[in-house]
Amino acid sequence: MRRHDFGHEYQPVDVIIGSEHPTRGLDAFTLTYLRAERQVRKIFTHLVYQSNAFGPGDGKLLRQTLHDAKRLAFKNFDKGIRSLSDTSIQAMVGGESQRLAARLLDAKTVRDKLFHGQLSDKYLGTNDLFGL
Repeated sequence: MRRHDFGHEYQPVDVIIGSEHPTRGLDAFTLTYLRAERQVRKIFTHLVYQSNAFGPGDGKLLRQTLHDAKRLAFKNFDKGIRSLSDTSIQAMVGGESQRLAARLLDAKTVRDKLFHGQLSDKYLGTNDLFGL
């Protein structure tokens, strides 16, 4: 399997972190989480489009199905990736996968609170959000 450098995906985060803007911790955190979700979704959709179950004329229907899906999350994308490729996100990531999965779960809890305008009980400051 070809390894991909995802550094370009996170360049905007580096710009935000390097800024002096007072919300840079929150902004970097939310964009990082969004980009991580995007990467997993891209793996899944690439596998779907390469599957023999679908042909060139199925693109519009597949996009609509993904649009209408209510439960698209890391866990469900992993199930789909396993079904389509006989491998898992954990296998693709390697030795750091368990640690990163735990961090993403923590991050999702914080993200859900922040995205719904609620307060987290973790009292996270800028550096805490950078760390998460």
